[in-house]
Amino acid sequence: MPSSSTLRTRTTTIVRVPARNRMPEDQPGNGRFNLRPEVRQRIVNKIVETLRRHFPIPYSEIFYFASRFEQKIYTSAMSRQDYLRKISLKMFSVESRIRNDSAANA
Repeated sequence: MPSSSTLRTRTTTIVRVPARNRMPEDQPGNGRFNLRPEVRQRIVNKIVETLRRHFPIPYSEIFYFASRFEQKIYTSAMSRQDYLRKISLKMFSVESRIRNDSAANA
């Protein structure tokens, strides 16, 4: 029989780790949300594409503006739906203004 000095007891501590595939907005009490960087970049690219069609501004300036605009909306939005709604409404209003200005100048 082994002596008591050679016997080791093992204790297992179970640590609960939050699921990585669960979005923070789905967790109660959390007002923030996360979007993958590639999703946010795709949205910035769409904003750039829309603005380039209507404004003769260098790409770097449009990209800078679009990135700042997206960041501002992202930090102010309370959920993914709020973020997408704000982006959509702003882009719609920009395109509407451009159409109205074009019609007035024609």
